Amino acid sequence: MDRLSAAPRRVALVPWGTPLEVFLDPLGADLDDFCERLSGGWLFGFAEALRLAGHSPSIVVSSRTVRTPVARMHLPTGTPVDVLPPPARPAASGPPGLARDLAAYRSALAPGLRSVLRRSDVVLLQEYEEPRTDLLALWAARRRLPVLASFQGGVPPWQRAPLQRRLRPAAVRRLAGVLVADGQEAERVRAAYGLDPARVHRVVNPVDTRTWVPRDRAAARARLGLPAGARVVAWHGRVDVRRKGLDVLVRAWTAVRAARPDADLRLLLTGAGADEPQLRHLLDGVPGVQWLASYAPAEQVAERLAACDLWVSASRHEGFAVAPLEAMASGRPVVLSDAPGARDLLGEDGEGGALVARADSAALAGAVLSALDDPGLAARGQAARRRVEQAFSVPAVGRQLAAAVAAAVGDR
Repeated sequence: MDRLSAAPRRVALVPWGTPLEVFLDPLGADLDDFCERLSGGWLFGFAEALRLAGHSPSIVVSSRTVRTPVARMHLPTGTPVDVLPPPARPAASGPPGLARDLAAYRSALAPGLRSVLRRSDVVLLQEYEEPRTDLLALWAARRRLPVLASFQGGVPPWQRAPLQRRLRPAAVRRLAGVLVADGQEAERVRAAYGLDPARVHRVVNPVDTRTWVPRDRAAARARLGLPAGARVVAWHGRVDVRRKGLDVLVRAWTAVRAARPDADLRLLLTGAGADEPQLRHLLDGVPGVQWLASYAPAEQVAERLAACDLWVSASRHEGFAVAPLEAMASGRPVVLSDAPGARDLLGEDGEGGALVARADSAALAGAVLSALDDPGLAARGQAARRRVEQAFSVPAVGRQLAAAVAAAVGDR
């Protein structure tokens, strides 16, 4: 595959300030799964895009399963992984305030993190508004190590505590750049910190258009035991009821079923997470739902996408969601709540889907019904695929990342 950049750089990708298990445990996964099976999402998409752009990416995480640094490999992308012990101090807890703020900074950096980052030419952090980024931006600025930071939805609590209010403006201004997919968020962060617009890079999250492709619907339904004539709606992702709006989705689905009592309507849910008990309670007595409550590899998700007519999301908050891109790349139109990034996903013409207000189950139900009644639904799925190929493929994002890295190191 042709490279897109002539100036290769070692780029350290640093997700999650917390130990890896905070993310993996709700999925029923572990460090081995992370290195050997997990794929998709912004992290692995960035790794593939950077490599395509001619750079040498690595991933740096911490894990409770190691006591000294361990070198691993992410097999699906061929990306080296540095696994560090978790921070020595416990994560911040308690009510917002100065004490919690101090604890957040004291627990922000894993042992050995700065030593690993010194081997890199550029550092790319997840989230630009969190204590870990504050500390690393100030540390790296003294060493002339460029640090970029992305927006992947932000880190709760959303209100900054006292120490963060004092440190964050100076820290963000010392970043070499911020990577933002959503247009409104790009404008907010630029205005909030007085950033030069040239340092606010519009970089979207990529999707692999070789993995996520249109597949035969009839064959997928036969394998899943779904009737050929049913109308099937799908969702996949992490089971976080509040953030992903799964309560809204369940209410909307109940309304859809009530509006078409004689129709064979199915809702396919795929995903695991900490809120599984809450979602199970919400689904009690709701007809037509089939939920695969586990982490599903890409091939399994792809088959469920192939079986559906429409993909739907009721998210209240996102950074720049990858799951709807996977559905669109699979040739399925989408109905999305107006969470951050959703408008940019659909583009100006919006041919590949529909947008509804957040937390509005009635509007979501109405949009789902309208889509299922649309004789041009398949054509909208084709438009969704074209949208992804043009704007969100790995090569497209590789070019965006290459520009951000070049600007960060002054290599224009």
